Formats: sequence, structure tokens, C-alpha cells
Amino acid sequence: MNLQNNLKESPSSKKSVQSLDSMMIRNEDQHLISWNKLDKSIKINKLNAFADEYKTQHDLTDEQVVQLKTLLKDKINHKHLQKTKDVVYDIETGVILKIPCLSYTPPVFNFKTSERASPLNSLTPKNKTIRHNK
Repeated sequence: MNLQNNLKESPSSKKSVQSLDSMMIRNEDQHLISWNKLDKSIKINKLNAFADEYKTQHDLTDEQVVQLKTLLKDKINHKHLQKTKDVVYDIETGVILKIPCLSYTPPVFNFKTSERASPLNSLTPKNKTIRHNK
């Protein structure tokens, strides 16, 4: 049995190694992407890590952490935590520092959404005079 014949590199193996290298480079640069451009699965992973960190900071029980994780996952699914201003995210470290709209008043987590004024309120009122045709 000749092992040297089996160890020769084929062109297809070189391509696969190059594609693996390019995938690794993309994964290394993944944490240098802003919050709004991250994939949904990566956002969920980072939110779960934030919930674990929040647990240590606020002395939460495991049930409360599960409640927080489900709340954050629901908010991602309903597209509430999509914008950069919704989450304070450090691009350099790839860690969520704060979620400004999240508040905790024992035993419930609250998620405050900012209410925006309607742009129609700032427009000039419509002229309601009746014109008579002659």
C-alpha cells in the first residue's frame, strides 16, 4: 500500500481549502459588523449572552433569565430590536452593552417602545371652505 499516492493534493482539495480559509476570515470579521447588519441567529446568540450578563448584574433567578430570553427573542422576531439605536452594541468587542428600552421592575420585564408623533400633525390644516360654482 503506497501512502504517498493518497497524500497528493488534488485541485479540488486546494479549492476547498481556499474556500474554508475565506469562510474563516469572514467569521473573524463577523464581530466588526454593526448591529443592524448582523444575521438574526447571531443577534439571538448575542442577546442570550446579554441576558446571562444581565443575570449576574441584577441577581436574577434562572426562571427570570428564561423569561428575559424569550422576551428578547420575541422582540427580534417582531422586528423591534433591528435598528442601531435600539441596542447599544460595541462593534470592537461584539458585545451588547445596554438595551435602552428594556426595564426591569420585579417580577416583570418591560419593553418600552418609543411612540412617534404622526407627521400629519405637523402639516398645515386643509382649507375647508366651500366654493360655489357660478
